[in-house]
Amino acid sequence: MWRNSLAGARDMYFATSTDGGMTFGPAAKLGVGSWPLKACPMDGGSIIAIAPGKTASVWRREKSVFLALEGQNEERLLGPGEQPWIVATADGPFVVWLAKRGDAAYLLTPQSKSPVKLSSKAADPVLATGPAGQGPIVAAWESRDGTNHTILVQLVKD
Repeated sequence: MWRNSLAGARDMYFATSTDGGMTFGPAAKLGVGSWPLKACPMDGGSIIAIAPGKTASVWRREKSVFLALEGQNEERLLGPGEQPWIVATADGPFVVWLAKRGDAAYLLTPQSKSPVKLSSKAADPVLATGPAGQGPIVAAWESRDGTNHTILVQLVKD
């Protein structure tokens, strides 16, 4: 997964390999919209395997975060934000992102219809889980309270 620059648009693309990375299939664009931008937004996305040959991905386009399950025609708008991260579990994908750098961090679980706020001042959120999506899910982010920076870790699900 990478942010491409084609015809003035900075959209996310991905390619798959079936031979351990020796060769890759053609690049495919994520979503149907485009982000006309003549600079690098310094904000990528995250991609996971959810089943053999199936992926899920999250990414930012303009001021919004999107989630897509491979095979869907269009992405799901999660809300305003940036810096999305995703992990796979047997229950489905968990996603974390920021409203904007230094602002609120949000979490969407497979069972939730809307995101929950993890922190009111955060940066660089990530999620982690055990092999094959088993075990606890942990969210970590940097908390910014003016002059101090603290890494916070929260158990999301055990």
